[in-house]
Amino acid sequence: MVLVTLKCPDSSSKVEDKATAPTANLPVDIELIGTTKQGLKLIDKFRITQWFINRGDFVAWPAQQKEWCEGLGNYRQANVRDLSNARLNSLSDNFHPHHNYKRAVHHGLLTEWGAMAYF
Repeated sequence: MVLVTLKCPDSSSKVEDKATAPTANLPVDIELIGTTKQGLKLIDKFRITQWFINRGDFVAWPAQQKEWCEGLGNYRQANVRDLSNARLNSLSDNFHPHHNYKRAVHHGLLTEWGAMAYF
């Protein structure tokens, strides 16, 4: 088992309206190389193309969140497509089982990592 900890840009404050954050130098290609006890070489490669900075449990109106994100510098508020592969056409469609997001790699933050309450 391997634990990889990524130390990347974070905001100077989760609650201050005038926070700053360093620009993420993306994309980043990461390659992990290991060897099993039997001598078999294992390689795992992945690319980070987006970096998300959240405000923890801080709650604000959407316009305030947007202003905070844009005030960080080279960041913007996430779009639904950045976060999920769910199909949302109207309020009545939200509860249809085929419109919920499905866990998948490369299809958004929530679909790849799950609910943000766990982070």
